[in-house]
Amino acid sequence: GWGTADYPYVVKTAVQFNSIKQHSDEHFVLKANLDYSNLAAGTIKKFTGSFDGNGYTIRDLKMLDKNAVGASLFGFVNQAIISNLTIEKATITGYGALSAIVGAVTTKGGSINKTFIKGCVVKKSTIESRSDGVVTDGMAIGGIAGMVDPNVNLWIDSCSVEDCTINGAIAVGGILGGGTV
Repeated sequence: GWGTADYPYVVKTAVQFNSIKQHSDEHFVLKANLDYSNLAAGTIKKFTGSFDGNGYTIRDLKMLDKNAVGASLFGFVNQAIISNLTIEKATITGYGALSAIVGAVTTKGGSINKTFIKGCVVKKSTIESRSDGVVTDGMAIGGIAGMVDPNVNLWIDSCSVEDCTINGAIAVGGILGGGTV
């Protein structure tokens, strides 16, 4: 593909997925299941393009930085489209704006410029803020999205969170951790 909406980049390996960081404003389609059980996963910190999971699954995603903000597959999204993706057996630990798919939605667009998350599933995963065993102090923890800017235009449609553990101190939810939608 060319990274356009009509001819998106094709992603078939974890290495190709990680290269999205260099083209984070372009279009991608997943064409295979990805397994991160023996690989280090890194957050795509800023994403403004589109990613079609095409019904495939990303398994065993691990992000374990207790001070991380935005730890998720896509850290901070702005006017992005993420669809048809399943995340299974993810383990994510950080401080805030945590989820399996989108850490924080920061779109500040008008009626035309929205962020869409559609047809995404998170299952058998653990997403939690840092804890010393006694005190848990993180915030904005969710399964699909951790945090949403209060000035956002966000649509979450046909998404689910199944058999997951999601823990934090403030603004914790199954689909969405915290924000005004």
